[in-house]
Amino acid sequence: NLVQGNILEKKGTTNLYPKWSENGDRIAYISNQDNDYFGQTDLYVYNVKDSLSKKLLPGVKFAPAWINDSTLIFTLKDKPNKNGSRFYNLYMMNLNQDEPDQLTKDSRLRSPIYNKSTNQLVALSTIDGTSNIYISDLDSIDFKKISNFTDQEYISSISWGNESNLLIFDMVENHGRNIYQFNIEDQTVRKIIDTMTDNRNAVIRDSAIYFSHEYNGIFNIAVQTNDNKVRYITNIPGGAFMPDVSS
Repeated sequence: NLVQGNILEKKGTTNLYPKWSENGDRIAYISNQDNDYFGQTDLYVYNVKDSLSKKLLPGVKFAPAWINDSTLIFTLKDKPNKNGSRFYNLYMMNLNQDEPDQLTKDSRLRSPIYNKSTNQLVALSTIDGTSNIYISDLDSIDFKKISNFTDQEYISSISWGNESNLLIFDMVENHGRNIYQFNIEDQTVRKIIDTMTDNRNAVIRDSAIYFSHEYNGIFNIAVQTNDNKVRYITNIPGGAFMPDVSS
């Protein structure tokens, strides 16, 4: 009973972190097409109307985020600073711009997400193997750490929950990943999806949690609804990851 969906992008061996624009007309993602190695990724935008992809900027890493239907925030590695160090920083770029605007400096921030109702950005930073969550207003960039992980916890992906004060993320503890919820107001952490297998890449749409779940050794896209029941959306032999849901 194969359920594989439709392939939108066949080029390259790395096509990761698809993100729908708010109006559903475009999908931003990173890809290594026209490059030699898995990690040599560039930022692309797929236009749903004409089924064409356009490279927006080279060298982009991790998941991009839409600010509106024509503006993206994403992660780039800086040029060496005065000490010779290179850091991941956040940049913002309109689809019609030639060069992006730099938002942070020497920050180690990655995988930004944006909340339109609060006009806030959240991003991840990993230092000495431990990840933490940072937040900033979009109009006045000043990221502050709001989580307090200290024991080699690694956060791979993060998204907004069904309320503006809630975040959901997957985190590695010991072995495998599970899905957690973080409350921005009281800075509490709660595990919301915990199985004997691996769960990752969670997003919420209309109170349903969509995520990639390793079932019988193969990752497939699943959805957990308010009654805590889990059903599967894909059934493929290879592996399905990084879901994103349009309206």
